[in-house]
Amino acid sequence: WGYSEHDHAWKSEEALIRNLIDIASKGGNYLLNIGPKGDGSVPAESVAALRAIGAWMQVNGAAIYGTKASPFEKPAWGRCTQQPLPDGGTRLYLHVFDWPADGTLVVPIAARPRGAKLLAGGKVMASQTGGTVTLALPARAPDRIASVVALDVEGPAER
Repeated sequence: WGYSEHDHAWKSEEALIRNLIDIASKGGNYLLNIGPKGDGSVPAESVAALRAIGAWMQVNGAAIYGTKASPFEKPAWGRCTQQPLPDGGTRLYLHVFDWPADGTLVVPIAARPRGAKLLAGGKVMASQTGGTVTLALPARAPDRIASVVALDVEGPAER
């Protein structure tokens, strides 16, 4: 992107943060480009967008930095990134865009859960049934754009 005096179609905080998550979930890198004005100043809309991303990353950065692509296709509730754990387990970062009204999040993996927590704070109960892990989430999402659950599982995360 570049600055255009006539273009006022700024991307929303939600679009930018969810783009970042979506691209990380595919193993990619997101290049945010801001275009300074002719006088070298940065438009207020760009500053606001970068501050919003920074605030989200303060809480949820571990779910982006150093992660790998999701072990499964795009779930209906959001996206996933993952990191191997030193003991051979896997930490899945579940980026929940659409918080479940009933508080139940189903993850399509067969690996046995070790534990789960919200990156914004708070424990999450996890149980395994067949080829899925079910999480019991709080009634309200901690973040209106994307709340992240860190789910640790035994071994590699496989469908």
